[in-house]
Amino acid sequence: MKIAILADIHGNDLALKTVLKDTLNFDISSFFVLGDNIGYYYWPKECLELLSKLPRLEMIQGNHEKMLSLALNDVIYRDTIKKKYGHGIENAINNLSNKEINYLTSLPLKKELNIDGKKILLCHGSPDSNEEYIYPDTPPEILRKATSCDFDYIFLGHSHYPFVYHDNNKVLLNPGSVGQPRDIGSLASYVIFDTQNNTLQFRRVSFSNEKIIKMINQIDPSVKYLQTILQRNINAGDENEV
Repeated sequence: MKIAILADIHGNDLALKTVLKDTLNFDISSFFVLGDNIGYYYWPKECLELLSKLPRLEMIQGNHEKMLSLALNDVIYRDTIKKKYGHGIENAINNLSNKEINYLTSLPLKKELNIDGKKILLCHGSPDSNEEYIYPDTPPEILRKATSCDFDYIFLGHSHYPFVYHDNNKVLLNPGSVGQPRDIGSLASYVIFDTQNNTLQFRRVSFSNEKIIKMINQIDPSVKYLQTILQRNINAGDENEV
């Protein structure tokens, strides 16, 4: 079975469409989506519609789904995240139906799967927290801690940086971000996992950022990060990373 692993779409339907078009070149049987489907950018409904059509979809929530849940009932928090991170969450609240919001905020934090005899964990930040950042250069002791759980494969997102780490026949993998890649701007990242031969293929596909930048300038001109990250002007550990 070939599985497409996606993470951190962040309301960027242009990037998601580009990735899904790329998956048509492969015999994909299932899709894993590792959270943060919303936030930052402005097309959450379009993204959910695209995801809803995918076969055998396994999806979890990320910290931005948690932000959505908190913002629904806390006006002060809602205003704070809007000023710091832009109108992505606000846009989701205003444009998604109650059913769609309930779906997103009810997604599990983690999923445990067994496919072709392989024990797989889907999480967002780490096996311990959906807000923990694990980067390609994270110290080995933290990487080993993440692989100490009883799974053959641990798939996570959150940092927006693609990497794979092997430890005692266990695999820790981040497919990178679809909607807001932070290593190379506007170059969406995802992974194809073949459970028959245990291969992991990283894929990169470019998407046009012109429409997104135009919307940022209209809606969030003061949140410079939203634009600079799309233009590859990003450093790991930026204070705006959430």
